[in-house]
Amino acid sequence: MIRLFSVMAVTVAVIALMAGTGVMAPVSSAPVSTMDSAPVPLIMAHPFAGNAPLEVGFADRSVNFPTSWLWDFGDGNTSTQENPVHTYYVQGMYTVTLTATNRYGSSTAVYADYITVRPPHVPLPTPKPPVQPVTPPLP
Repeated sequence: MIRLFSVMAVTVAVIALMAGTGVMAPVSSAPVSTMDSAPVPLIMAHPFAGNAPLEVGFADRSVNFPTSWLWDFGDGNTSTQENPVHTYYVQGMYTVTLTATNRYGSSTAVYADYITVRPPHVPLPTPKPPVQPVTPPLP
């Protein structure tokens, strides 16, 4: 018999009850989906740090089959795409929030200071060769 238990609403552990012994043994601690539950939002971003302007690709890795998404990028911009791309223009640390929804409900995950944007890269000026003194020709 296989039992599903939700742990802290984020990780679902799968426990197998060994036939006839009454002993429970862990089989997996990876997130698994339960078909009749609200989504558990999980995200990935790349890159998560760099110089402004920083273009970041976000990927939804939620479990329990979300059907709609609301991303808040922490800079006043949002998206309802499943896997949005967002550009940060101002230096700072940004908290990213994802609310994932399906027919059983919605859940929100907050990733504090998830994106770090450094000042724009300003190239140093190319050094110019030194000026050679001009000597007038001898008469």
